[in-house]
Amino acid sequence: MSMQPVSIGAEGRSADAKALAPLAVPDAIVAPSQRRSPFGAALRTVLQTPSSAIGLGVVIFWVLCAIFWPLLVPYDPAAQDYGALLATPSAEHLIGADHLGRDVLSRVLAGSREVLLLAPAATLIGVAGGIAVGLSAAYYGGWFDEVLMRSMDASMAFPFIILVLLLLAVMGS
Repeated sequence: MSMQPVSIGAEGRSADAKALAPLAVPDAIVAPSQRRSPFGAALRTVLQTPSSAIGLGVVIFWVLCAIFWPLLVPYDPAAQDYGALLATPSAEHLIGADHLGRDVLSRVLAGSREVLLLAPAATLIGVAGGIAVGLSAAYYGGWFDEVLMRSMDASMAFPFIILVLLLLAVMGS
């Protein structure tokens, strides 16, 4: 049960009682208009920190781009313009064109939806895998825990790019 500070009147009380006046009472006693939602409190905390506010702005920008990209793109993301191969940024192609003459801005905006869907999904898969490994190590314990933890330590000891290159070399490109 969360508590809200409330002042108690000091009618007929001494000065010592006034110092003890702000007491915490349950939310059920506080009027609904004085309650604060957890979402509002979190949003206020985020907006008070400049770096968090900037990060929230960037996330909102990309979410809006992912939702409204068909209205924002100047060209079809798959359309090829052979006259604009590897074009530098200009008024026609704001951030240039790729080696097939496709507008890079249109492709970035069109791809933002997939990125914003895949990134949370990959995070959830990683979290689920980590929870499964951690729970199984904690449940079984003993030698199973030791083998599992040493294999995790070994995988974290290698830089990721070297691990990927090693896997490519073993499996063949």
